[in-house]
Amino acid sequence: MNVVHRIKNLYKAVNQAIRSVAQEESRNLSSNSGAYSRPGSQKVDLESYIKMGVLHAGGTLSDVAANYFGQGSIRPSASALSQAKRKTPLYIAENVFRKTNSLYIKQYTDHKRDNPILKGYIPILIDGSNEPIPPDISEPEYLILKKNTAIIIRAGIHINAAYDALNRKYLRIVFQDQKNKDEREAAKEIIEWFKKTYPDEKFIFIMDRGYFSYSLSALCNTYGYKYVIRMKDRDYEALALQSIDVPADQQVDRILTWHLRKEEREDPQMKYLAKRSLQEIESSAEWVGFSARLVSFKIGPASYEGLITNLSSDEFSAAALKLLYHGRWKIESSFSWLKYGVGAKRILSRKAEYIKQEILFSMVFYNLCSEIDLMIEDSEAKGTCIEDTKNTDTVELKSACENKEKGTRYEYQPNFTKAIRSIRKFLVGQWHSNGTRKQISIRRIQDLVEEISREKLPIRPGRSFPRNMHPNRLIPFQYR
Repeated sequence: MNVVHRIKNLYKAVNQAIRSVAQEESRNLSSNSGAYSRPGSQKVDLESYIKMGVLHAGGTLSDVAANYFGQGSIRPSASALSQAKRKTPLYIAENVFRKTNSLYIKQYTDHKRDNPILKGYIPILIDGSNEPIPPDISEPEYLILKKNTAIIIRAGIHINAAYDALNRKYLRIVFQDQKNKDEREAAKEIIEWFKKTYPDEKFIFIMDRGYFSYSLSALCNTYGYKYVIRMKDRDYEALALQSIDVPADQQVDRILTWHLRKEEREDPQMKYLAKRSLQEIESSAEWVGFSARLVSFKIGPASYEGLITNLSSDEFSAAALKLLYHGRWKIESSFSWLKYGVGAKRILSRKAEYIKQEILFSMVFYNLCSEIDLMIEDSEAKGTCIEDTKNTDTVELKSACENKEKGTRYEYQPNFTKAIRSIRKFLVGQWHSNGTRKQISIRRIQDLVEEISREKLPIRPGRSFPRNMHPNRLIPFQYR
């Protein structure tokens, strides 16, 4: 089946998934609360509201309505859209996210699963990102106050995401308030969800600094999952009993205890852990055995990185672990595309529940764009390219879409930001809610594929840039 027909089938499946959720939930809401009980008399039915939410690109409610419904008298007012938003509970967006994601599960293709570097494991990236929101004193849990005062500094929702690195999809989202966020607990909740949802899959969970805890490590070991987590320098040195700037690859075995008696303090194999933290691993325990592998390597002129993992050195060398962890940057890039390419940062609401709804709809659209982009990449590719040098520790994994054109200096990849814009334009044309919804046209899909294929960016490996840290600012409504 060629890429045009694959995209056509995907579009129909996504369209049907949204429609089925809208029809089912409309009946439920109508019988329970009376919402959406008169579909013929409303300009904004639930299906249109969901599709409009998936396609929104920021601006104002009026701009979004004009983009989806059209201009003039057929466009519902911003007030009508606000009423539709209030009638739509958050769980409906969660259902749309879950149901559309179920369409992509089959995409664990053999050439990805059998990758000789990953050895049958599926890498799942876990990370968090802050979404600034308008301060609202009626929702104090989302507010950050100046110490010992009532002065509001900012407000935000913390997004904890699990991202499939192979298929470039968000699989699980856990929202937390900015004030009481706990990324470690969110990571445990995500891992529990994976165990319940995909009990037979082999996963490697890859996380950044700040995520490591002994209870998180124990949870992965209990479920038979693998993990690779970057450690803070002081935590690495306390466990490894040596400086992080000494390249090393060692297996450590420690006994965790909450006792601070003289014999425990003098024994280097003993590692102090707060009683509460120790009993998260095993209730009523005084000592718990702990084993892990610590790897330290140089990443810059005077910069070192320390990883902790339960992957054996027989399966993954230190160089392979370095390459594996380097792939964690994909989730950072995905947050950038989600916020600025898709438009999740340009929120349309003030209440936290409705903002979460917008974020979920944005992730639905991101996953759809990613799937279409991957389909086009796969259609252009010769297959996954693995280059192995004489040293087997320096295996380089290339993406299936990387294609060096004749006479060019670089290999090229599709411009995903342009792909997002092209797909949004395509879907607006298909979903335009003016009473004349169009049958999908093969010609329009061919134009979409051609448009995405012609927009490419050069791949320049090895580049690095200073990370300019600045507050994650909200775009005020009055400046849109």
